[in-house]
Amino acid sequence: MAAKAATMFLTIPCEQAGFRVMMMYRSPAATFMPRALVFPGGKLDDSDVAWARSTGTASVLSAALRRCAAREVFEETGVPVLPADLGSPDAALPDPGSADVGGSRRACLDSPGDLEALLRGVRSDGAEFSAWGSAGRMPPLARFVTPAFEQRQFDAWFFAGSLGATSLETALAWSDRAGIPTLTAADLWADGDGGDRRAAAGGRSAEASFVVWLSPAEALSLHEAGLGRLPPPQWLCLTELSGGLPVAAPGGGGVLARPGSSEEALLAAQSRAGAVEAAVRGEGDEGACEGGPWMPAMRKQLWLSEGGDMCLLMPGDEAFDEGCGGEDGVTAAALARPGPRPPWLGRGREGHRRRTWVEPRQDACPSDLKRLESLRRVAGAGLAAQAAAAAAREVGSIPFGAVRYRPEVTGWP
Repeated sequence: MAAKAATMFLTIPCEQAGFRVMMMYRSPAATFMPRALVFPGGKLDDSDVAWARSTGTASVLSAALRRCAAREVFEETGVPVLPADLGSPDAALPDPGSADVGGSRRACLDSPGDLEALLRGVRSDGAEFSAWGSAGRMPPLARFVTPAFEQRQFDAWFFAGSLGATSLETALAWSDRAGIPTLTAADLWADGDGGDRRAAAGGRSAEASFVVWLSPAEALSLHEAGLGRLPPPQWLCLTELSGGLPVAAPGGGGVLARPGSSEEALLAAQSRAGAVEAAVRGEGDEGACEGGPWMPAMRKQLWLSEGGDMCLLMPGDEAFDEGCGGEDGVTAAALARPGPRPPWLGRGREGHRRRTWVEPRQDACPSDLKRLESLRRVAGAGLAAQAAAAAAREVGSIPFGAVRYRPEVTGWP
């Protein structure tokens, strides 16, 4: 069974690009996705669930997942996000001053149940604490279940949060005080993959080697140049929010405009949640399901074309196998209802394609090409064979640094 996890798509304003999102470069020593450029996040902890239950909330999992996302942000980057910081264009993090952010971060790693007290302890502004379960402040941006060919299975919720008027200098100062090195997009372009600054930053954290705030365009350009290794979920979210892929608007009428600010990125997440909720909610349904707002899980499927090209199918593609098992309750309920189905659930109609082609780079190293060839062999064997190969440790994750992604979307309403 896939482990529950939560990730934060945390943004700050940027005059030139609209907004920047916080990302971290995972340590080469990390057991999962080493050297990847990802949003901070991790597995749901017992303390997250215990805290949610103590609040008396009607949706324990919803509150627990959002707390998990904020906890992971602090543990991995040192940025102390409180619910009151999110969702307001005027809210801003205070300067860390002389706060012992590193000590508090280590204490949180040892005792995650103390998160709220530790966050308040490093803040000089006396920010009021409120519940983590606010869908308005932290709307779900996406939900991904790892594909069948992955050895480690996660059911990961991506939540969006805007830090309003927080400056880049203040955001970076919190990570610096936590002892986590920070870099800029210019540093990454100057260094190249594995450059001097990256090497100097490595090894200080079991998870993050450094923190960097990037616009979606910057992150995508770095990946395209081979300087930032984006896993498929991160690439997909950034591509959608940069206008490279359509995102459904509420009511099924068209697609969202390209977000131009951190507030608009938050609205994009809220609109997507509203579109999904409107599509799958039934008259007899009660409340929210599986973590709050209605958000079907996206479980991409590895697929091989007749020409031997490999891609990841997304729900709504004409070749998507909706009978593969492991679907979440929201998707299963929506597919079982009579009448027209949402275009982004289950198998799409003929001519509808929602897929991402995975193409090897010319400079990919032999070991990565070998991994890609192993994935290619199981891609044509079906989902059951992919899961069996993963269980036998015969295949693993896509080597993100060795591939380019090319989206193909046709037949979108």
